[in-house]
Amino acid sequence: MSPPWYAPLLRCLSCGAAGLEVDPTQVRCPACTATWPVVEGVPMLARSSPAAADRHAAIEAAVRAFYEKNPFPTYDEFDSVGSLLDKARRSVYAQLLDDQVPPAARVLEVGCGTGQLAIFLSVAGRRCLGVDLCMASLRCGQQFRDRHGLQTVGFVQGNVFDLPVVEGAFDLVIAKGVLHHTPDAQRAFLEVARRVRPGGYLIVGLYNRYGRVPSWLRKQLFRLVGREALGGDYVMRHVLRSADKRRIWWEDQYNHPHETWHSVDEVLGWFRTAGLSYISAYPPITLGRTPRDREDRPALFAPSRPGHPIEHLLVQLSWMFTIGREGALFDLIARRPPES
Repeated sequence: MSPPWYAPLLRCLSCGAAGLEVDPTQVRCPACTATWPVVEGVPMLARSSPAAADRHAAIEAAVRAFYEKNPFPTYDEFDSVGSLLDKARRSVYAQLLDDQVPPAARVLEVGCGTGQLAIFLSVAGRRCLGVDLCMASLRCGQQFRDRHGLQTVGFVQGNVFDLPVVEGAFDLVIAKGVLHHTPDAQRAFLEVARRVRPGGYLIVGLYNRYGRVPSWLRKQLFRLVGREALGGDYVMRHVLRSADKRRIWWEDQYNHPHETWHSVDEVLGWFRTAGLSYISAYPPITLGRTPRDREDRPALFAPSRPGHPIEHLLVQLSWMFTIGREGALFDLIARRPPES
């Protein structure tokens, strides 16, 4: 059996050397001979965050235990590649990514969960690597991959604060819905950003500081009167059909052990610290028209105006009445400048 395509992109956690040997039972570093197990096809390259404080370690352990019990998002029993593609294409944002990310791109998804986005993007021929700390989630993605013979997607267990992949190797890095569940979102972001190659792009998705307020209010109301009395939230009533999906959505949105909220200007500051240039946002963070593609849809990777903090504030306040009903996740897209 030939080694997986992503083996040269793995980084040794012991000596930092690039390129590991992967076989069906173990991962080995040819430079220092350190080894790690492969479990159910998934290289287990996770360790506790270096020098983690007690509170940091406690949050990390609680979040990991939460997702081991509630892998997210779930697969339906009848899911095939075709049905997964159909579901993904019903998401405007997923369809935009599939249409606008080049087919030859090498993609890293950090905090991939069960890997549905990585699998979706890989079907067009992109090489997609999903990294997550939760083995229950990775098992779901790996089993789907193996069952359908998908060769251009792979999964690795890894810690976002000590990623087992080399720096500067990916055309697109995605960290959507994960950093706000870590003990230090900014530090995790900086670790993720280093994996973007010169000229490559980064998508980061976070809970918004203003748009998340309605979720917090719903949480307090549900505690008083119970979820059943109100029928859950908008997503549970109008989007999700499976009882299991509704249960996991409920747990993720209202019973998660740790989350943080972030503003547009805060994340733009992270971009500057990481040496990245702002490109665009979804939904837009400015007033007025933003770049569009030939079909008059948002052009995710076309440079747009970053706007002014007052403009950002007005937009974010409006999110309480729009994306706030679906969790208030907003995405900012940045680019690492090409090497001169």
